[in-house]
Amino acid sequence: TDFQSDPEIHPAVKAMGYQSQLSIPLIRDGAAIGVISLGGPIGGFTDSQVALLQTFAEQAVIAITSAETYRALQARTSDLQETLEYQTAISDVLKVISRSAFDLQPVLDTVVETAARLCTAEFGHLALRDGDVYRPFTSFAFSPEFEQFVRQTTFTPGRGSVVGRVLLEARPVQVNNITTDPEYALPQVGSL
Repeated sequence: TDFQSDPEIHPAVKAMGYQSQLSIPLIRDGAAIGVISLGGPIGGFTDSQVALLQTFAEQAVIAITSAETYRALQARTSDLQETLEYQTAISDVLKVISRSAFDLQPVLDTVVETAARLCTAEFGHLALRDGDVYRPFTSFAFSPEFEQFVRQTTFTPGRGSVVGRVLLEARPVQVNNITTDPEYALPQVGSL
């Protein structure tokens, strides 16, 4: 109730200008999740002001809980929306497969395009084995120049390309920046 005469109060707190402080815990499920504080004149706050601040503390807990519940609901809704989008995309691919039972090209075109769209990728391609090498079979959103380059490219297991690394390691591989990767040997997309 009197900061100035309390020797345990830090000088920086005394310099803030108020003389007393009232703090009330924000209690949820028996545990403090925060604190609400008021600074005031010497002598502190009345019982009715303490009760009022307790009411505000309870309202703050309700608001915090509501906001957390709302955020959790939004996250769950977003997850469900993403799941629905994925299921719809898979359904679309399956429809193409059923319509193109003997024509692989439209099926793989749809697979690459759908994967790129769902992963918000700028482009995509799929390569298939042809003897001892892997050749691009389908692509999505390549520039005409890059499409021509890729169509002339073959891939083999090795460290010089991301595709080559996948073939070498037989696992998913991601290179975050091919321009700074010392092993990457293929021309970069921007240079074509």
